[in-house]
Amino acid sequence: MNDSFWHKLFSFRLVSLCGILIAIYVFSLTSETRSLSSFLFSAPLYIVSSLVAIAVRIISWIVVDKGTFYEFSHILGQTLEDCIIINLVVVCTLSFLFLVTSFI
Repeated sequence: MNDSFWHKLFSFRLVSLCGILIAIYVFSLTSETRSLSSFLFSAPLYIVSSLVAIAVRIISWIVVDKGTFYEFSHILGQTLEDCIIINLVVVCTLSFLFLVTSFI
């Protein structure tokens, strides 16, 4: 099993799907008066996406690991990785959507 950061970044995760959905929702909120940059430079976007990542990890921990504290430090590390990955996915998806709507 490959535990490198790049493998975790490019493998499928439910958190990545949630990040794409958050980005699509945020992009649908943009308008002429509220630009995309106002969302990108606001902290609530990253706080909400991090909270979604934490919620997904907690639900996964309860359902899959049955809430055991056997490897709790490993779960905390995975939660931190999920928060980083979801924020990267949100920014990358918003960038992609901006480029697609700007040039096509």
